[in-house]
Amino acid sequence: MSNVERFTAWRQREALTSLVNDPRFLSTAEGVAFREQIHEHFVASMMKMARELSFPIEPAEIENTILVGLMENEGRVAKLAITASQSDPWAYIAVSARKWIRALWGTRGVPAEILEWIPQSYAWEPDTTSTDLAEVIELTFQTLAPVTDEDLHPELAKLLSWLAYNPQQRLSYERDECVAAHRACPSFTIDQVIAVMNIAWGGRPRKAETSLMGAFLLDSNFQISESSTHALARETYRRRMVAARNGSRLLSDWR
Repeated sequence: MSNVERFTAWRQREALTSLVNDPRFLSTAEGVAFREQIHEHFVASMMKMARELSFPIEPAEIENTILVGLMENEGRVAKLAITASQSDPWAYIAVSARKWIRALWGTRGVPAEILEWIPQSYAWEPDTTSTDLAEVIELTFQTLAPVTDEDLHPELAKLLSWLAYNPQQRLSYERDECVAAHRACPSFTIDQVIAVMNIAWGGRPRKAETSLMGAFLLDSNFQISESSTHALARETYRRRMVAARNGSRLLSDWR
C-alpha cells in the first residue's frame, strides 16, 4: 500500500501552475512532492503499457517524458489540465501521458538519420554551425558545472569534449560508444555517464529540445533559463548525478 497521499484537485492545479511559471519549482519541497505524484499515479500504469508493447523503458524515463510533455509548447498541456472540466487534472494528464509513451515507442522504428540530436537543417561540421565546437564544449561545461560535484569537474570537461567530437550515430546508445565515453572519465559511474550523455546529446523523447550542445551549436548566447525543456533536463541531470554516485564504475558492467 502506497504512503503517498493523492493531491487534492486544488493542489494539483497549484503545482501545475508553479511548474508552468518556473521549472525551478521542481527543486522545491512542493516540487519534490509533485514528482512523487507523477511517479505514484502515472509511472506504474505507463510501465504496464510499455510491457504490453514490449517496449523497454525505465521509470525515470517515463517520469521525465511526462514532465517534458507538461512543459513543452509553453506548458500547453499543463495549462489545459489546469482548466479542464474534470474535477481532477490528473485524469486529463493520464490521457496525454499514454499518448506520449506511445509516441516514444513509435520512434523505435524511425530511421536514426532523421533523429539527430540537433535540427536536421544544420550539419555537424564546424563551418556550417553558428558556434565553434570548442566554445560549445566550454558553454556546456559552464552550464553543468554548478550542478555537478566539484571533484568531477576535470573529467566532466573531458567527457563533454569526447561527446562533442564523437556525436551519437544511432537513436539508442551503443555499448561500444558508451564504453569509449566512459574511458574518458573513469571516476564517473555508469549511470553518471548516461546522465551526461542525455543532457549533452539530448534525451528521449525530445532530443533536440533537451540537448545542451545542440542549443549552443545554434546560438552561443542561448540561456537555459529561457527554455523550460532544457531547464528541466538540467534538473533531471542534477538529480541523476546525485542518485548515481555509488553505482558501478566497471567498464565490464556496461550491457
